[in-house]
Formats: sequence, C-alpha cells, structure tokens
Amino acid sequence: MIDLKQINIKSNLGLPIGVLCLLAMIVLPLPPYILDFFFTLNIVIALLIMAKAINVDRPLAFTTFPAIILIATLLRLAMNVASTRVILLEGHKGSEAAGSVISAFGDFVIGGQYAVGLIVFLILVLVNFLVITKGTGRVSEVSARFKLDALPGKQMAIDADLNAGSLTPEEATAKREELTSEADFYGAMDGASKFVKGDAIAGIVILFINIVGGLTLGVASHGMTFSAAAETYILLTIGDGIVAQIPGLILSVATGVIITRAGKKQSLGEQIKGEFLTSGKNFYMAGMVLFVLGIIPGMPNVAFLVFAFMIAGMGFYIDTASRKSLVEVNELVVEEVQGTNAEVTWDDIKHVKPLEVHVGFGLAGWIQKDENEIVNRLKGLRRKLSQELGFLVSAISVQDDIDLPGYEYVIKLHGEDLSRFEIQPQKLLAVGESVKKMHGIRVKEPAFGMESMWIKDVDKGMAEVYGAQVFEPERVLTTHLAEVIKKNAYSLFGYDEAKKLLDKAGETSPHLVEEYNSKVKGVETLVKVMKILLKEKVPLRDVKNIIRVIVESYNENMPVIFLAQAVRNALGRSILNSIFKSGDVQLIAMESALQQMLINNVVNNGVESVAIEPNMANSMAEQLEALVPERMSQGLPSVLAVDEHIRYQIENTLGSRIPNLYVIAVQEIPDGVDFEIVMTLET
Repeated sequence: MIDLKQINIKSNLGLPIGVLCLLAMIVLPLPPYILDFFFTLNIVIALLIMAKAINVDRPLAFTTFPAIILIATLLRLAMNVASTRVILLEGHKGSEAAGSVISAFGDFVIGGQYAVGLIVFLILVLVNFLVITKGTGRVSEVSARFKLDALPGKQMAIDADLNAGSLTPEEATAKREELTSEADFYGAMDGASKFVKGDAIAGIVILFINIVGGLTLGVASHGMTFSAAAETYILLTIGDGIVAQIPGLILSVATGVIITRAGKKQSLGEQIKGEFLTSGKNFYMAGMVLFVLGIIPGMPNVAFLVFAFMIAGMGFYIDTASRKSLVEVNELVVEEVQGTNAEVTWDDIKHVKPLEVHVGFGLAGWIQKDENEIVNRLKGLRRKLSQELGFLVSAISVQDDIDLPGYEYVIKLHGEDLSRFEIQPQKLLAVGESVKKMHGIRVKEPAFGMESMWIKDVDKGMAEVYGAQVFEPERVLTTHLAEVIKKNAYSLFGYDEAKKLLDKAGETSPHLVEEYNSKVKGVETLVKVMKILLKEKVPLRDVKNIIRVIVESYNENMPVIFLAQAVRNALGRSILNSIFKSGDVQLIAMESALQQMLINNVVNNGVESVAIEPNMANSMAEQLEALVPERMSQGLPSVLAVDEHIRYQIENTLGSRIPNLYVIAVQEIPDGVDFEIVMTLET
C-alpha cells in the first residue's frame, strides 16, 4: 500500500537535497562526463524558464521566478567552479580533458580560434551586463518602488469597493492577498535582478582567473611552451565561458520579459498579436521603405525586394482576415433584420426591465473597456443589497443609449427615469466641502447631494490632504445606483418576492407559515406590509419575525399601516442598530403639545390620512432642514422619535422633503436603551 505521507516527505526533501548537491559541486571534484550532463541541464533549465516567462499570462502567475533565478545562478556558479578545477588540473592533457561540451563549444562555435572566442565571449558578456541585466535591474527597482508606494491606496480602494458592495468579503481578502503577493514579488525581483547582474560580473572575473591560472600552471608545472599553454587553456576557458554565458543570457532575457510585462492577462505572444498584428498599414509602410531601398543601385537589392513583398503580403493577409470577420458580423446582422418579416408573436414584445442603467455614447467605450470589472461591481452590489434588504434584488441591466449626452447615465426603474448624472471617465471625484479650494469641475455628488469636484489623477494627493474623499468613476456609479435602489426598494418588491420569502420561511418554520396561510390567506397583506417597511428603510432580513407579528396582530378590519407599525415595534432593536452603527443613540424629539395636537388630528380625520396642517408641516421641516445637513456632514444620522399613532403620517409628510431623515416611534425603542435628545421640534 502506498503511503502518501512518505511521498510528500520525499517530494518536499527534493529541493533542499538538490541545493545541497549544488553546494557540494563547488567543493568536490567532478569527472568530465558529469560536467557534460550538468552543462546540458543548465541550458535546458534556462530554455524552460524562458518558455515559461514568454507564455505566462501575468508576472504574478510565476511568483517562484526570483527563487528559480537564485537556484539557476547557483547552478551556473557551481558549474564554473567545477569546470575551473578540471581545466586547471587536467587541461594540459588536451581539449577533451574538460568534457565534450566545453570542447565542442571551443572547437565548433568559435572555430578553434581563441582570439575569435575571446571577442565573442566579451560581446556576450557586454550585451548581457550592459544592456539586458542593467535595464532589467532598473525596471525591477522602479517597479518595486512604485508597487510599494501604491499599496496603501490600493488597499483603501479595496475597502471602499467592499463597503460599496462591489466585492464580497472573500473577494476582498483575495485581492488584498494578491496585492501583498504583488508587492513581495516585485521586491523579490528587485533583489533577484542583482543575482543576474552579479553572475555576469562573475563570468568575466572567472574568465581571467582561468586564463592567468592556466597559463601559469601550463608553463610552470607542466613544462608547456607559452603558445601551447595559451592555445589550450584559452580555448578551454572560452568554451567554458560561452557554455555558461548562453544560459545566463537566456535567463537575463527571461527576467526582462517577466519584469516588463504590463496590461491584460495574456501571454506575451497573444498580447503582441492583439496589439501589433491588427492592421496591415504598418506592414505596408515598412514594405514601401524596403522597396525603395531595394531599387537603389549598390544595395542588396534581392534581399530587400524579397522582404518588401513578403512584408506587404503579410499586411494584405492581416487586412483580409479583419475584413472577413467584419463581413461575418454584418451577415449576422442582415440575417437578424431579414428575420423581421416573420409573423409577430408575443415573444417579439420587449417588456421593460425592473432595473436598468442607460449610458450615453461617450460612456459606452468606457464600459466595454472595463466590462468585466463593471459587471463584477454590479454583481457584488446586487449581492450586498440583497443581503441588506432581505430579498433578491432584480438583475441590473446596463446598455448604451444614443439619445443620451456623451458622458451621462440614467438609472431607470420599470422603464421610468429615476436619477441621472454626468460622469467623467478620465477623472476622479473629490467629495467634501474642502473641494472649494481646488480647481476642477464643480458638481453635486449624485448619491447624497454633497459638494464635489471632478479632478485629475495628479491632484488626488492634494484632495486627500485637504480632507476630501476621492472616488473612481466606477465607484461613483455604483454608489449612486446603490442609494437609488435603497430608496426605491419597495418598488422592486412584489408578489413573486413575497411568495419566495414565505416559501423560504416555510423550510425552517412550516407551522408558522401554515398558520399564516390559514389566518391571513394569500400574500397581498404580506406584500403591503413589506412595501411599507422597505419604503421606511426597514430591511426584511428577519422575515420569520415579520410573519409572526402579522399572524398575531392580524384581523380583517385592521389597517395595513397598523400591522406595519406592529412589525416595526417588534423589530425596534434591529432598526436602531441599523441606524446607529456607533451605538450612541441620539434622537430628535417633538414638543408634547405639538405631538398631542397631531394625534388628535389623526384620530379625527382617519388613520390613513396625512392630517397635518401645511403651515405646521412647513414649520417642522424648516427646523429639521437646519439640522439634518449638518449632522450628515459629520456622518451622524438624524432620527425623529414620535408616538406610534402619528409616525406613519410624519414619515409621509417629512420623509419626501428631507430624504435623509429617519422617523421612528417611541414604542420601537427597547427598554434599557439610553438615548440623548439633540433637538426638540416646536410649534
């Protein structure tokens, strides 16, 4: 029977044992055939790393790359030390003494001419050291610095998206981990690029040590003439150097490819194809230049003309392929239009969707460019609002509308316009009174009507210094949409939603639902009560408690608003907790004489009427309008507490005039809750 634990132990020990073997190669002498094996393995590893670097879709998909660079560099240095020992000890016996790989590179690649080999080696080292390694090191350093500087801002953006509902807690945690991994990766790459640079320098130093040491040993210890020693040891040294530099050069290129990657999650080949091979115009221009050079006397006419026609032909092929795909799309559209001659059915009638966002033509490209991000934000927003409100919010549809101005969007509910705003996709929205000190486009923030300004990216730091909150355009759209949905949630709730909530409650409380069905009969009463609760910003999360109160309080002659108030009284603690998240309960009270007068009016005129005299309503509204905006700017809620008999009427009278005002009944405040009166409404 296979023991999986033993397999895991062995696989985990493989890498440490391999690293120890590399270190042992520096100390222990190796025969030439083992050197041949490791030189070949060195080239294979470099090629594999290069292939992975080119095909990886993003740098973070290859997070082990810095560690692999270190191990590959260690392998090459160990090989250099081992080969140096063999060359100096056995080099006087001939070129085969150091192994067939070194001999082959010394004889075949450089033709047995050590002067040529020395020049080729120096060129390889200079290209590697001065061009690739130096550039890669600089890019690594700058990337690491920028990634670390941007880390706090990106973390704040994740927190903002989480609060706006664009991300779930699990997605936010994953994004934070990805940010940390990204910072660690680029920091590690900054250090790893130093390994590559040091390896290039070590190659030069080892070359001269081998040449000087070989000449000295050949002449002094083995009795060779200077010219024979030079030919033997320099050829072996150059062969050894080139064998080591070729994989080193490959690894340097792989490092440059990884560290300079940017943009979409695609392999390098796919990205180049998508950005470079999209139009034949560039190929026509290059072909024309080559053609002109090809007809000039004295130039390599055949080579230039052949490449001119090849490049032009490639451009023609790219344009033909693009036109073919466009024709296929047009044919599809024609087929759809031709299909309209069929008989009209009910399926041809397009019904309005519950919730839509229409965007102007200027925003269509912006939405398409970041379509996945916008879709994910809207999905996250719908998920969070559904959890907050207690029922499944309708799907949010986004579509372009040529009738809208360029950068404007409209939020529609059941086909009717609810709210609109003009967005600036290339700017940021700074929110707060302090934006008056800045330069930009002054607007009212759409969700809460606060002072705000569209600013450039470069002014973000200044806005935050002034104390303003800065939001991306996507966040502005989702926050605005969230507030509109919350304020109009009652319009999205209907019989289907009520039936589903009743069915869900029946899964865990079947007797309660059975009692409801026998006593209340149908979901009409449940729909009316829940619509009142949603309109008054009370979530439906505690659906079983809502159904229980309706069952206990229901009779056929009872007005629905009495049932809704009974539910509110039962949910009082939950209502207070949803309003006062800090825990400090601060209330606006009403003068007892004014309150009694309103109660008498309701009793005399009927509970369903809004029996508040206009002048009295205006007086209360004016007093509240002086307080509510001030508390809102401080992040504090404004809550008016009145008797349960007039709460519904006050909500209907003042709620639409002062949108950010909460109206609760005194009877909703649970026993033992301490509160503070911050203002008293007077006649």
